[in-house]
Amino acid sequence: LDVPFKSLKADVAGYAAQNSIGLEEAGRILRYNFFKDCLKKFNADFLLLGHHVGDLAEDVVMRLIRGTGWPALAGMDAYDPARKLLRPLLSTRKEKLENFLRSIGCSWRDDTSNASDDYTRNRVRNKIMPLLHAENPSFGSGIARLKNQAELDENYWDEQVSEALKHVELVENGGKMLPCSILNKYHSALRFRIYKKILDNLGPGHALFDSIMLLDKGFLARKYDSTFQFPGNKIVKVNKAGLLFNVN
Repeated sequence: LDVPFKSLKADVAGYAAQNSIGLEEAGRILRYNFFKDCLKKFNADFLLLGHHVGDLAEDVVMRLIRGTGWPALAGMDAYDPARKLLRPLLSTRKEKLENFLRSIGCSWRDDTSNASDDYTRNRVRNKIMPLLHAENPSFGSGIARLKNQAELDENYWDEQVSEALKHVELVENGGKMLPCSILNKYHSALRFRIYKKILDNLGPGHALFDSIMLLDKGFLARKYDSTFQFPGNKIVKVNKAGLLFNVN
């Protein structure tokens, strides 16, 4: 087929120890860094990944265990423009892919580490997923439908947030002011998403839902001169004009 091949051998355990993170997280970071290198090396517009509907179902269960909120709870994206990734097989069953490979006489390689229950994802795959499929053999298809619904919701909310952000005022020292006159018009579901988008745009650091909810309660209670702290040294101050977002 004359398809170029590139592989990587990395010290995942060493990287995990050096950065004080778990093995699974270290492997994920190294893997996606490798993908970035491949995109650059081959001057590619996108990189295609082989995740199937079983991987999507596992991802949803993993996110549920971690307490992820909606719509991210619906799992990995088929289209990930930020990282230039595509997952075209995300609605395809693993069995269908294996049958196709057998039909053309093509073998595949199984990752032997998948059999170990030392990792959370493997425990989900080997212990929890069989129970869910036993209760509902169409569990994977249901997750795929859930993903489609989540994408519709997310597209709608993205449009609403983008429109709302047009009213954000830039202030000195790189701060962003969200006026009360605008916030008062919005439902809490939209306010939460606006807060999160502004916080994300300020730089690294993931704002948790509980913290965002406390911020909104502070706004509704008009707790002027209150300051709310978020990861990444981000702060939000409540004043009579609105909410002032900034980084310390």
